[in-house]
Amino acid sequence: MIKENQIGNAKKTARGPAARKNVRLKPLLDVMRERSISIESLANAMGLPRFTVNRWFKLDDTRLSRVEAAAAALGYEARLSVFRQGEETTDWDSDGIGQVPIRKHSCKRLMPLLEAIFGQGLNVSRASEAATICRQTMNAMFVKDDAALLTIWRIAEAVGCEARITLTKIEN
Repeated sequence: MIKENQIGNAKKTARGPAARKNVRLKPLLDVMRERSISIESLANAMGLPRFTVNRWFKLDDTRLSRVEAAAAALGYEARLSVFRQGEETTDWDSDGIGQVPIRKHSCKRLMPLLEAIFGQGLNVSRASEAATICRQTMNAMFVKDDAALLTIWRIAEAVGCEARITLTKIEN
């Protein structure tokens, strides 16, 4: 985990890819800006080359598992939430399964997306058609329990929903 005294130069977070408008990785960027953590510091904490992490922000895309690892390096837990468009909460069921903690729950990482698909009265095959994604690719995504954020957002939008990543501070 990156500690406050290990942060990089604050100017590095304000320039380059981090200064661009990132939608999918915005929660991660917000935490980095708030704590003045550079992309280089995050990459070092994750044991990755700086250019790899820089590419995530430049493209505003990476795999959900990588967001989880980056959040953990910052001392946060990542959650995938999928909402009906225009709503802030999901009512897929009374347990709020649309906001499943990515790792600390018996459900899969992509369960909120799957619940949204079924909650909209669709199955995986119809959702893959709506998102123009090969059905086998979509099935493999759920089997691997990981996907690129761009793909998750694309599927959510195709079934009339919005996807969002939220970060919650891990209490020590």
